[in-house]
Amino acid sequence: MLKYWDNFYDEVFCLRRNSFEYLWSFIFRLLMEPKACEIVTFIGDGLRFKILDFKTLALLYYHPNDTFIFTDKEITLLFRSALTKSQAIRNCWADSNDIYDFTRLREKELQFYSGFDLGELLDYAYCVRPLPDDNFNH
Repeated sequence: MLKYWDNFYDEVFCLRRNSFEYLWSFIFRLLMEPKACEIVTFIGDGLRFKILDFKTLALLYYHPNDTFIFTDKEITLLFRSALTKSQAIRNCWADSNDIYDFTRLREKELQFYSGFDLGELLDYAYCVRPLPDDNFNH
């Protein structure tokens, strides 16, 4: 097993992708999970989010099958490619291409998945964003 994964396995095991989850629902679930705030987080601008740790996010998405076949770098490239091809997630403004947004196509699914109406969901995204004094650059 990957050395990087071994260090985080116990802490983030519950965050792994379920076999039935789409990419957008996997990321959205992590955005709603406080344990994942160091991996991916809302930025307080609508439903835009920032991926803070591509490597861990990729390993969580592809584990266990593909993490035995590919290197950490290949897993990260596969994940970036999946993000680029996704119709439910789009890349937004950012120098390092780490800010994303959910498309309007998934608005009803996001509401159903979270149990919030859109206004409550936007309020939640704003409330859980990192504050400027948390050394969060966006």
